[in-house]
Amino acid sequence: MLVRSSFFSVALSAVFLNSPSNTMPNFVWNVPNGANVPESPAIGHDMSDFPGRNVFGQDFEDAGLEWTKELRETDSDQDGQTNGQELGDPCCLWTTGSSPLWTTGISHPGDATKTSDPSLWTAISCSSASAFESESQSSESDWTG
Repeated sequence: MLVRSSFFSVALSAVFLNSPSNTMPNFVWNVPNGANVPESPAIGHDMSDFPGRNVFGQDFEDAGLEWTKELRETDSDQDGQTNGQELGDPCCLWTTGSSPLWTTGISHPGDATKTSDPSLWTAISCSSASAFESESQSSESDWTG
């Protein structure tokens, strides 16, 4: 009976150690909408070969596990949309703890079969958005309430 119990414990441990719940959940907060990508609990991982990384996960690791301008401008999955367009940050304004420009209609930056609706960003002028963001941040820092 002890052998059967030990075998069951080892088998159960193997299942949990190789499950999507063993991903690094803190990394989802390092990218805009990281915890909001439909049908993807771990956007940097290939769920069919878990815990292997997909192309976005590899690019994210190469970027130092941070949301950088280069990572935002990259099209990791080669679907014609930048990672920023797919995750709601086409102008590279998002910072950890802030809200992206949009939170619905996003897509998976590591899956070429999934793309976002281009109408979400076609009307956005990144130079205007950058100016607005800078003005907004300086107003907030000047406010003494």
